[in-house]
Amino acid sequence: MFPDCLVPAKSEYDKNHYMFRCFLDTRPANVFAPTGDQFFVISTRRDQVVYHVHEGDFANLRVLHDPVDAIDRYSAHTLRNLPGEFDFSSWSEPYRG
Repeated sequence: MFPDCLVPAKSEYDKNHYMFRCFLDTRPANVFAPTGDQFFVISTRRDQVVYHVHEGDFANLRVLHDPVDAIDRYSAHTLRNLPGEFDFSSWSEPYRG
């Protein structure tokens, strides 16, 4: 589902294969619809790029430009039980691969 420019390998056994890991998924439990936000890193890289998928829109992949602040503010929003979904748009920009 990721853009081809991020996934050059054709086989999972290829040494260039990228391992995307979702470390944060804001969808409610047991909801698999294209809603909320998901955040991925490529575990085979150490570039610290955090990829952002908003409402399941992999074609318009985004990148967090300040992931530490974004995740801190999301955590504060969630722990304070504030109303509404947290909006990551201030920390996210279109991926330009």
